[in-house]
Formats: sequence, C-alpha cells, structure tokens
Amino acid sequence: MVISIFSCNTLLLTVVYNFLMSNLFFFGTPDFAVPCLRALRDHRLVGVVCQPDKPAQRGQHLMAPPVKELALCLNLPVWQPPKI
Repeated sequence: MVISIFSCNTLLLTVVYNFLMSNLFFFGTPDFAVPCLRALRDHRLVGVVCQPDKPAQRGQHLMAPPVKELALCLNLPVWQPPKI
C-alpha cells in the first residue's frame, strides 16, 4: 500500500483538528491542577469534575476545592460525585 506524503499530512491535520475541537471534561481537585485548567480554558470544556467540598480549618466550614473555584469563575458546570 502506497500512501503519499500529502495524504499522511492531511490525516495528521485531521487527527489534530479533531483532538483540538473535541469536547473535554476536566478531572482535578488540588492546587496544582489549577494551572492545567487555566491552560485548557480556550478549548471546548464541557465541565469540571472534582471532589466534593470538605470541612476545613477550625470551624469545620465547607471549603470548595481550588479547581471548583476557578471553574465557577470561568462559568463552567461543576460535578462533585461522592465517589469516582
């Protein structure tokens, strides 16, 4: 089977285009996931999945994960299932 360079490049461009134009869910919770979410904000993010809010500090008030706070600022829907 002979494949020309042109068809290989076209195939590669099609794969790259489909990857960049696909809908993405972001899974992450801790602080170090925030820069990754910021980097993906220009892509087609459908939503964010992260851990549920947890009690923290002395008063044991519910604290949202850093990724959830950024997702809400970016107007992205957030899902927080109890178990993944």
